[in-house]
Amino acid sequence: MGNLIAIRKPRDSDSLRLQVAIAVLSITCLAPFFAAAIAPTNKIVRSNGVYLIARGTDFKTEIKESIRIYKNKYMLLLLPYMFSYPFLYSVCNVPLHNTLAIILYDLGKLFILAMGQMLDAPWSTRRTRGFVGFAMLLFFFALSTVFTVTARMYDNGWDLIDPSWTHNQITSFLAENSIKIHRVIVLTSYFFSGVASSMIELFGFWVIGTLTNDIRACGRFVGTFHSVMSIGGMVGVQIILSVPFNYISLNIPMFFGLAMSVASFVLLYFVLRRITDTNDWTLGRIPDSNSSKCNIGSSDSSQSSDTYFVITDVKHIHSGSTETL
Repeated sequence: MGNLIAIRKPRDSDSLRLQVAIAVLSITCLAPFFAAAIAPTNKIVRSNGVYLIARGTDFKTEIKESIRIYKNKYMLLLLPYMFSYPFLYSVCNVPLHNTLAIILYDLGKLFILAMGQMLDAPWSTRRTRGFVGFAMLLFFFALSTVFTVTARMYDNGWDLIDPSWTHNQITSFLAENSIKIHRVIVLTSYFFSGVASSMIELFGFWVIGTLTNDIRACGRFVGTFHSVMSIGGMVGVQIILSVPFNYISLNIPMFFGLAMSVASFVLLYFVLRRITDTNDWTLGRIPDSNSSKCNIGSSDSSQSSDTYFVITDVKHIHSGSTETL
């Protein structure tokens, strides 16, 4: 949504921001097709031998079920976490002023590889891995905040700004002044902002994965996560565009965003406390009116005492030298 807004704004028609917005939207649109090409849904096998099968749905059902996500207590606890960092970064209004800044921001995102490896490798219990990941996130968030706030609060020439200037004029002036006076601090803030933003997003997805093994519910959780993050960023941009100039120059929105981020981490802590090594989920315990009940065993189903509820996956059962479905 933020990139669509950038494309629609005439003042950005010939800017670097427009080029970045077009590139991001293009990659976003192509990514699902690329993912489906390298990992077709009918060939995905879990580590326990379960084959994943995609089930059809419809628009009305997805809207209805996505709204129900907001009734989940863990999702309610995660909402401030999703909203606050994009909001904070937007109200700090440190613009990506050139290609070097964008490169540094994206290089910072590579740190999620380390976090992802740490979270997924079975070196300890899942709860322990969660808290170690939380500590990593807090560390890089603190670094990002220190450099971003420093770049924001340094004397970048606020007294030279005419309140009658447009938002674009003010942003351009501050960007040029900041990079002239505090180049190292500003560029460092871009790098650590890339690290923090990517870790916040990745860690949120990982936490969602600990809440349920229901693939459809996970998909809706992730979609909700993305939408709330976009809303946070858009609200932050709108505040910068609409609130009186003296509030912006006093950094009031920035301090509000910082307080919101700190509060969101407290709520996230309560979600992490309930992480277990095995999700509280089995095939038979997921209510589904369309599920079919089948016996699995030898060719004579009456000889099998195993009953499975087929919901979204099919499992190969190995019994001696035979394999039956």
